Amino acid sequence: QIKAKKPFGATAKANSVGQDSNELLAAVNLILRALLRLKKSAYTGGNRDIIHQKVCSLLIKSSAPSYSNYFQPKSATANIQHQEYHKFTPDLISSLRSLLLFGSNGVSEPIPPDAERMREDCMAKDEKCRADVLTKLIIDFIACMESGSGSDQENQGRLCSRFVSEILTVPLFTWKVNLSSYESLIQSQGLKPPPLVDYIRHFNNTFTNEVSDGRIAIALNMTDISLSTCPAPPVLCLLSNVIQIGNKCDTINGTIASKLHYTAAAEYFNFVATLINVAPLGTFSSKMSAVEWVSNGSTSSPIVLSNVVIEQAAVFLSDSFVRSLFNCAIDDDVLMTRKVIDNKTEKDMKQENDLTELGSASVTSLAAKEAMVDRNRRFWQSSKWAKKLSNFISSAGEKMTSSEASSPGPNDSRTGKGKLMNTSSLSRQLANGKGSISRVVTSTELSSSESDSRKTSTSKPQHVYSASFFFALCRAYGTIISRWGGNGKEDLVRRVSSKAGELEIEAASAKLEPCVTALLNVLCFSTNILSSSWAIIQSNPKVV
Repeated sequence: QIKAKKPFGATAKANSVGQDSNELLAAVNLILRALLRLKKSAYTGGNRDIIHQKVCSLLIKSSAPSYSNYFQPKSATANIQHQEYHKFTPDLISSLRSLLLFGSNGVSEPIPPDAERMREDCMAKDEKCRADVLTKLIIDFIACMESGSGSDQENQGRLCSRFVSEILTVPLFTWKVNLSSYESLIQSQGLKPPPLVDYIRHFNNTFTNEVSDGRIAIALNMTDISLSTCPAPPVLCLLSNVIQIGNKCDTINGTIASKLHYTAAAEYFNFVATLINVAPLGTFSSKMSAVEWVSNGSTSSPIVLSNVVIEQAAVFLSDSFVRSLFNCAIDDDVLMTRKVIDNKTEKDMKQENDLTELGSASVTSLAAKEAMVDRNRRFWQSSKWAKKLSNFISSAGEKMTSSEASSPGPNDSRTGKGKLMNTSSLSRQLANGKGSISRVVTSTELSSSESDSRKTSTSKPQHVYSASFFFALCRAYGTIISRWGGNGKEDLVRRVSSKAGELEIEAASAKLEPCVTALLNVLCFSTNILSSSWAIIQSNPKVV
C-alpha cells in the first residue's frame, strides 16, 4: 500500500506533490529491491539470509490468497460483511491486482467509464506510476529465480502462473501500465524464447487438466470481482491482454521474419487458440452490443460486455497482422510446395481424366453449352445494334495496317492499352510468381512497401523454421472460422436449459460474421495457405 504524502516541512515552492510522490516511489522501490536482493550489491550471509527468506515469504507468495477476504471495493453501497472482510496483505501480486482494479482508494471501477475516450490515460498518473513500480518489481523478482535451486524454480513456475491468472486478467492491463514496466516480458535473449511464453508454459503446466478439458475459466475464477461489477469475463480480459502484449513482441508477431522464434510463436498461438475456444461469442460479433447472462438463482439477467476490451481483442483479426503472420509461417522452399504439387502419379492422372470426362458428359454442362451457343446466335442475328457493332469492329480491324499491328509500341495490347486484354493468364502468372511478364504492366502494381517487405524477408533468419507455427496459426484462426462462421448451435443469447438455474453455453454463432468473411479473403487471396496446406498433407501422412 504505497501512499504518497507530502513530507513534514515541505513547502509548495520547494517541492511539488508530484515530485514528492516520485521521490517516495523511488525510495520504496530501492528498499524493496534491496530486501528482495534484486540489487547486485546485496549483502548475504548470517541473519541477512533469514531476513531475506522472511521478506520473500511475505511479499511474494507462491500461492494466491483467498480474494473473497481481500480488497473488496469499499463503495458506499457495500454491506457490512464486505467491510469486515477487507483485510491487508503485503503480497505484491495481490496489491498490484487491487491497485489496477479498484485504484488506491478502493472505489474505482475495473473498467473506467471514459476508457474508450481516454485509452492509455484512463488511469490516474500517480496510480499508474505505482503500478509500474510493482509490475517491474514482480517481473524482475521472477526472472532472478531462474538461476536458483530446484525449489526456487518450482516457486518461479507458480509465480508465473499467478501473474497470468491474476494480473493479465485485469481489464485494460496494457493501458493501465506503461510498456517499460513489462517490456522485459517480450524481449528474448539469444535463442531463448521471450519470458511471456515461459509464463504461459508455467500456467499451462499448473492447470493442465483445466486447459486440456476446455475449463480454463475455472482456473481464472477470481472472487474479488464479478461480471456485474466488471462487464468483461476473465477469459476475455486475458485474451485481450495476451493479444496486445504479443502484438508488441517481434519474436512472435510476424512483423520481422528474420527475428521470428517459430517454436515460441507456436506455443503462444496455441494458448491464444485455447482462449478463443472458450471466449464469449460477443468477442468477434458484429452486433452493437454483446451480451452475457448472469444466473441469479432461478432467474438470469443480461450483462453488456465492454466494447473497449472487445476492441483490444479485435486486433487479432487485422488484415495486415494476419497476412504477415501466415507469410512468415509459410516457407514454400522448406515445405517443397511446388515440387509436391507438380509431382503427379498415375493415380492423380487417372483421377483428373475421370473428372474431365465426368464434367464434359454431365447434363448440366451440356445444357449450359447449348444454351450459350443458342443465346449467342440469337443475339447477334436478331439485334440490329449488335450487327452494327460487329460490322464496326470488323471494319476497324481491316483499317489497321500490318506495320501498326506488328510494331511493339506503347499502345500495344501487351501493355494493356488500346485493346481489351485477357488478364486471366497474367493473373495466374503473377500468383505463381513466374517472371515471364512484361515489367511495363507489373511495375505499377508493386508498391514500395511490398518491395521493402521482400527485402526484409530475404534476410537470414535467426531461428530454425518449424511448421508447428503454421499449425498453431491454423488452429487459432480455424477456431474463429468454426465458431463465428455461421450454422452454430446458438446465437448470442443463451437459452435456459431443462435444468433449473443452468444456462446452455453457446458453442458457435448461428450466422456468418463479417469478420470471418474478411479473414477468409485475406487467407485465400493474400497468402499461400491453400497450396501449402495441400502440400503438407500430401507429403506428410502423420499430419492428417
